[in-house]
Amino acid sequence: MINNLILAGISRREDIHLIGFSLGAQVAGMVANYVSQPLARITGLDPAGPGFMMQPSLQQKLDASDADFVDIIHTDPFFFSMLPPMGHADFYPNLDQLNQRGCSYISNWRFYNCNHYRAAVYYGESIISRRGFWAQQCGGWFDFFSQRCSHYSNMPNTQMGYFVSEEYAIAK
Repeated sequence: MINNLILAGISRREDIHLIGFSLGAQVAGMVANYVSQPLARITGLDPAGPGFMMQPSLQQKLDASDADFVDIIHTDPFFFSMLPPMGHADFYPNLDQLNQRGCSYISNWRFYNCNHYRAAVYYGESIISRRGFWAQQCGGWFDFFSQRCSHYSNMPNTQMGYFVSEEYAIAK
């Protein structure tokens, strides 16, 4: 269908932005493999981990080669999602906390996957919020866990979500 929209002149490749949550994020990556021209952007909202974590083929999961720009928001990388970077810009909000803000440890299923659903909430808020979600680029996992990444470092920062700067990703 995407190919038909482009070929018919109904849509331009540069205007196509796929957004997928969980399994939908992985499907967006697979869809990109069947489009005749590279997509402009794919946003993965906490891409599903189970069943994809050990998948060696990049054609079977979302990755940076699936579009000109791939941004990922990881909100539950230790359970429902994936921890390794997958895109040009990967965001890990509140990774230093057990739960995302607004989520608590309760055995009820609705709260059990609250961290996972938080990616979609954050993305929606990134569109309507005047403040946005500012993120600091970090040199790597060691720097992050050593608390060497701060807003006062020389590393660039950008907004997480809809208004992410593609320039941020080029430094990666």
